[in-house]
Amino acid sequence: MHNIDSYGNHLLIIYLLTYVDSLFSATPEVIAAHQAKRIYRVFTPWTKGSYTVLDIFCGTGSNAIQFALRGFRVIAIESDPIRISMAANNAEIYGVRHLIEFVCEDYFTWAWKQIQSNFVSQSALTNNVGYTAALMSPPWGGPSYLEHESFNLSSIKFQNSNTNLWCALYLALVLTNGNVALFLPRNTNMADFLEISAKCIREIKMDSLDIEFELNLINFKSKALTVYFGTLANANRRTTDTKSDHSDESDYLS
Repeated sequence: MHNIDSYGNHLLIIYLLTYVDSLFSATPEVIAAHQAKRIYRVFTPWTKGSYTVLDIFCGTGSNAIQFALRGFRVIAIESDPIRISMAANNAEIYGVRHLIEFVCEDYFTWAWKQIQSNFVSQSALTNNVGYTAALMSPPWGGPSYLEHESFNLSSIKFQNSNTNLWCALYLALVLTNGNVALFLPRNTNMADFLEISAKCIREIKMDSLDIEFELNLINFKSKALTVYFGTLANANRRTTDTKSDHSDESDYLS
């Protein structure tokens, strides 16, 4: 009986630690809604679920839910089963669970399987194939990122020790024809990101104008940084809303 109680307490501790970490790592709802609206402006679904968006490292589902509220079909990828359970429950509360497919798997493993199964080829960035877009919110390491004046991108660690942020971003760019939104800490070392931008231009053949940095503010205070790639970059200049920003999102809840 003692062993069973100890096991149960251990599981509870794991759950609580995951919950607390998720509170710090989840995208604030107002920012997630803004990111979804930006992608919606570029790729407005003509019917519910007609476009598929990836939520990479989905955590507890804040971004996936906002995409689904906009009418996108969402594939939400997360390796932690506890976070997946939380995300699915949150999606039920918002009434969009039916639009989200949760994948409990290592992102790198999943992405390579997609590529190797010929769902999309690495040379197909200029073709109209693959997923519509992706939002990637890599693990920042909890609230500790605030302890440093400058956050180095090398601090982002994945379960697979042979991978890094560039590898994660490259796979997402391949899977979405270059249309990725990358969510990063507000104190990101921009010198680090210049190196990644150079790789996008050199290896993906991306135009330098197809990379946009957006500082996310809440109540006039900086909270995070979103980097938009491909067609998503400079979307406010390229597109105009054909529908009101105040359209009834309940259309997508049924």
